[in-house]
Amino acid sequence: MPLTTLQIDTDLQAMLRDLSHEEQQVLEANIISDGIAFDPIVTWKGLIVDGHHRYAVCSKHHLDYTTVSMTTSLMVQMLPRLLPRRVA
Repeated sequence: MPLTTLQIDTDLQAMLRDLSHEEQQVLEANIISDGIAFDPIVTWKGLIVDGHHRYAVCSKHHLDYTTVSMTTSLMVQMLPRLLPRRVA
């Protein structure tokens, strides 16, 4: 997919766990080596729901990524499940 600018909800992003330095290095190295982020970046109405770190790496290195768009009803169902998994 050509690079598009996705929106980042800073409130949602603030609730997510930061990657450790080592985790960030491994993620970046893998994406650069593959030339693409294989796991899709999940969006809802153009906002990133899952994949903030992948999006940052791809944007930094001008690499391709895929997106999967969630419907509003799915977002309402999934958000409570996503946050506990991601919050430190």
